[in-house]
Amino acid sequence: MLSYLDIVKMLGIISAAPAWRTAAMLTSGYFPRHGSRLIDLRDVRPDPFDDILGAKIRRMQIIEGWTSEKRRLQRDLEAMSAWFGYVGWTVDPRTYLVHQVGQSFLYDVPLNKRGNFAIFRGKRVRIICLGSGAFTRWVRVGPLNPLDIEAPSPEMSVQRGREQLHR
Repeated sequence: MLSYLDIVKMLGIISAAPAWRTAAMLTSGYFPRHGSRLIDLRDVRPDPFDDILGAKIRRMQIIEGWTSEKRRLQRDLEAMSAWFGYVGWTVDPRTYLVHQVGQSFLYDVPLNKRGNFAIFRGKRVRIICLGSGAFTRWVRVGPLNPLDIEAPSPEMSVQRGREQLHR
């Protein structure tokens, strides 16, 4: 089993940052150190930034501080991610493994996943942190391949509606 440092060295994430700054704090090469009860670290992959959203994320991560360009990129990502089938919700940063705005990684959603990730079962998704509050983060989650978006069938929607009525 590879340790966190082995993975970081393989990916070339460690840079000439000050000693007090750990590799997890570097947003340009973010990779979570520990899993959570929601996301198993074995299902997490680094973001390759090889599509249009990834390019915007990479540009956003390169900019130091909160400039007008970085805020514009954040707004662009928020608007564009909805077009690519991403959904958003407010999360606890400890369970979703994102802490800073602009951090992203890929997650292979298990087939038995429930809750917010249920619509992405069996798919590889990107998790992007696009906003932060005192103890919460705003994330967008969506499939890497926009063709993986599946609309629920009308039969399934009717069945779920009946289940909620009988609760």
